[in-house]
Amino acid sequence: MYMAQMYCYGMDPLCAGITGIVGCIGCVYVGATNLYAVHIPPQDLARQKGGAAEFAGFVLGGPDKDTVSQGELHLFVNGMNRNEAADEAHDLRAALNKPATNVYRIMTNLGPESGKYSAAAVSILVKRLGSSIKMTYKHVPEAEYEAGGAAKRGCYDRKFEGTFGDAIKPKDCDTGWFEVNSTNCHILGIKG
Repeated sequence: MYMAQMYCYGMDPLCAGITGIVGCIGCVYVGATNLYAVHIPPQDLARQKGGAAEFAGFVLGGPDKDTVSQGELHLFVNGMNRNEAADEAHDLRAALNKPATNVYRIMTNLGPESGKYSAAAVSILVKRLGSSIKMTYKHVPEAEYEAGGAAKRGCYDRKFEGTFGDAIKPKDCDTGWFEVNSTNCHILGIKG
């Protein structure tokens, strides 16, 4: 399992996710052999694009480099945050040779502010189940993470290199998670 913390990216063959996002965007690329994840906080647009570009370079240089266009790209945002998510998805999709791409705006199950700008931070898990994947989410308080899982492979904003990225995982990866679907998310397919 690899859990991307702010500014960090990495991969795991069976499970990748993103730690608590409010205004951030979490991206998971599903390749033939690995799941890749990055956590991009809200910054100026140039830094956000730089983070996405470095992540794309990581994926394109990884074990799935010869089949990147055949994978899937999933981007997750919390409620009404990250108005530019569709544009970011277009850019990252183009950099990854146009794999199938969706943006998921998580709208429920995150407390009384769900679907707004101040919902509880959401964590994402994407698990490989044979030839398919399962995408789930829930609010995981900071105290509910523990050491474990895969270490980050990089940090796109070097000034945070020593701040984020220790190998952590949720203490409970099995109960209380909600499926990412059209009942609790607004889903936008990215084309073109």
